[in-house]
Amino acid sequence: MKFLDFITRFRRYPEPSKSESSAQERRRSPRLRPPNLLDVYFWADTDVRYGDGQLEDISTLGVLFASEHEVLAGTLIKLKIHFPYAFRLKESLKMQARVMRCSKLKSQKRYRIACELDPLDEESSAKLKDFMGWIKDNP
Repeated sequence: MKFLDFITRFRRYPEPSKSESSAQERRRSPRLRPPNLLDVYFWADTDVRYGDGQLEDISTLGVLFASEHEVLAGTLIKLKIHFPYAFRLKESLKMQARVMRCSKLKSQKRYRIACELDPLDEESSAKLKDFMGWIKDNP
């Protein structure tokens, strides 16, 4: 046996098992992409609307949306997501969130804003879970 073959045989690392790889996944809640563009409105410290955008994906713990307005990471904002008319509630969901990341989209004048949601009250949490179930049923 050549020395190089001996060394390379011991340098191979075993593939992680499925349970190990899923434990490495940092996402605690699955993200879902709505079937249509949904409007998102957001406010900073005041009750005057700061900006708007389009929802890209949503989970029970956070949202991702695109907007023409840059928002600094760490900013606390209020969000309002208008549900589509096809969804049976035909209303909107209001929640508070913290901006975790804001990055400019290449060759566009838009920003992708990732937010972590503050804990929701029972009614809002039920609406969000119901809406996410509707998204799963209407890809």
